[in-house]
Amino acid sequence: MRAMLIDWLVDVVEEFNLNSETLFLTANIIDRFLSHMRVSRGRLQLVGIGSMLIASKMEEVQPPRVNEFVFICDNTYRSEEVQPRTISYPRLLFLAAPHDGVQHPQDAQIQPQHRLARDV
Repeated sequence: MRAMLIDWLVDVVEEFNLNSETLFLTANIIDRFLSHMRVSRGRLQLVGIGSMLIASKMEEVQPPRVNEFVFICDNTYRSEEVQPRTISYPRLLFLAAPHDGVQHPQDAQIQPQHRLARDV
């Protein structure tokens, strides 16, 4: 099923003239999502489109709108279903975020780096 979804998403990328990086990121998000959550066969296309929506917003200068994604799905889903408030999008967004294993300064707890003269 994944292969059929990716094959269809390749056609979507060509239809919208999206960057190949958008397709690669979409496949990455789908794989991460499916490794954490079971999805019925009928909702797999929705996960694919949701992943492509997120990936295109990250990679494209002018990403397709939600109604364009609904149209490309032959109106199988309503725009409310494709928007980021449904189908565990917070989980998709978490999986889309880069995880490089490095603690970034904004994530770190502030620790004092020096001692006062009286503490020495």
